[in-house]
Amino acid sequence: MGKARLRLAALGTLSVLASGLGTTTAWGNPAPPSPDMNTPTEMPTGEMSPSPTESPTTEADPTTALRQALTKSAQASSSSGKFTFSSGENTANGTYDYQAKPKVALNAKVSDLTMDGKSKDAKPELIVADNVGYINPDGLFEGPGENIPWWKVNIADLKGPHGQFVAKMFDTATSNDPATIQKLADAYEDVKMVGTAEVSGKTVTHYTATYNVDAARSAFGVETTAPSPGGSPGASPMAGVHQLRSDVWVDEQGMVRKTRYRSEEGQKPQFTLTTTITDYNKPVTVKAPPADQTKQVTPQMLKQLGMGG
Repeated sequence: MGKARLRLAALGTLSVLASGLGTTTAWGNPAPPSPDMNTPTEMPTGEMSPSPTESPTTEADPTTALRQALTKSAQASSSSGKFTFSSGENTANGTYDYQAKPKVALNAKVSDLTMDGKSKDAKPELIVADNVGYINPDGLFEGPGENIPWWKVNIADLKGPHGQFVAKMFDTATSNDPATIQKLADAYEDVKMVGTAEVSGKTVTHYTATYNVDAARSAFGVETTAPSPGGSPGASPMAGVHQLRSDVWVDEQGMVRKTRYRSEEGQKPQFTLTTTITDYNKPVTVKAPPADQTKQVTPQMLKQLGMGG
């Protein structure tokens, strides 16, 4: 795989975060890297604060119960967890910390990466702070320059449907808007309650649903468009995807503890994303890299990613 494609794939992490799971900002489950990509990192612990939202029960209508849990979880000020992303012979495992309040921020890092069936030493990292995104390829491919490990992109500079989706997702006012959160929860359709299970030592209720990606995009006021013919090297694997099969596990306090999203049969590329949420409402600190260690993403790169003007 060429260096140019790897570079675009890494920069495309922002696109994956947005169009991969339109619910990312709602309940703090950042999507990890694309099949060619990188992402998520660990942080402190904290107590779960009470929420006024009523906890779902297995006796309630499954659709109502799941949407209540998603909405309640979205009220958390932060969340942390781990993820596994797989597509063919490409896998990525990592951890993440997401802050929703007072400002949306994200620190994510890949701890284990396999590409084309071969293990990679690189541990790419993504930071989003103060409406700016930073990606450190960590040796996965050539960095921006000598002693400059981080690519930098202003979220406000992102254009087109995918770019607008990312920009909306990291906009604090939009992502914490109750109406937007409700619309994102409503994107879960055909909900069924499967039964109970255990996640990280907690008893949980397992739900299955169809995740309406178009509805999630609409929640952010972004139009749905078909992918361009042939796609682009670093384009998100979610480009052109309209639905995903989903599983959501909810604990006895009505908080989402695990999610899994799978592409529909026949959909290309085939992929599975599993996220386990270990903490809610803990202190999270996300800091941007030093300015002299960053380099601005070029307009041409953004254009190739489908997020330029």
